[in-house]
Amino acid sequence: MFKRLLIPAIAALGLVFGTAAVASASTGPGSPHASTPGHFSYFDPLFGQVSCNEVHHPNNNLPANFPAGATTQGGYDTVTCILAAPSVFAGQTFTGDWFSDFGTQLDVGVIQLRVSGGGLTYQGIAWYPNG
Repeated sequence: MFKRLLIPAIAALGLVFGTAAVASASTGPGSPHASTPGHFSYFDPLFGQVSCNEVHHPNNNLPANFPAGATTQGGYDTVTCILAAPSVFAGQTFTGDWFSDFGTQLDVGVIQLRVSGGGLTYQGIAWYPNG
């Protein structure tokens, strides 16, 4: 099982890296890297070393603060990550692609995440418009 977070190119990133940042980590129940289902650590090119917890919510009712028209099939995931070093993107919000490892979503999802004001954590919610 493999997870990848793909954040669209940001002007600052485009100048520095020239491409979008891609992050990957093995997670989920069958992963050799997950200490328990949904707990994982990995190196993220955008945020550096992170330690995360992902929780699957099987209902299709997204929280009220989602973009208008957002829908999900098979539930959604909440993700919380602790960064090993402060991020230069403190306080910023990103939207990108997300691949779940919980076995209910087969297509790429969308994650909206926000980096904390201090830059040491990010929290996000991933949803799956195509299941």
